[in-house]
Amino acid sequence: MMPTYDEMMQRLQDADLFGTWEPLDDFHRNLMWQLRESPTSGIGLVTAWHLSAEDVFGRPQYRGMTGETFRRVAEVEFNRVVDTITPSVEVAEQAKAFQRQLREEAAEPG
Repeated sequence: MMPTYDEMMQRLQDADLFGTWEPLDDFHRNLMWQLRESPTSGIGLVTAWHLSAEDVFGRPQYRGMTGETFRRVAEVEFNRVVDTITPSVEVAEQAKAFQRQLREEAAEPG
């Protein structure tokens, strides 16, 4: 099981991944809310990540180029966030591998 919302938020703060930029803080709050006390799986983490990105960065204040910029910044942090909040190293590695696969497939032409 994933930790509670409060536990994950504290982990993010302790790792300096929360409290520095409001758009990313909004994203992290949304993500932790979706993941709180849920069954742990790599695919579940990646799915929650993308749903949170759509939910937060699709808001009127983040739409357009700004929203895409925030998405890219959040992507850079993916591995750190997953490693920080996930209680299982195996599940974190599965999530990172699945995310990498999605990126590679998205980059393929055609």
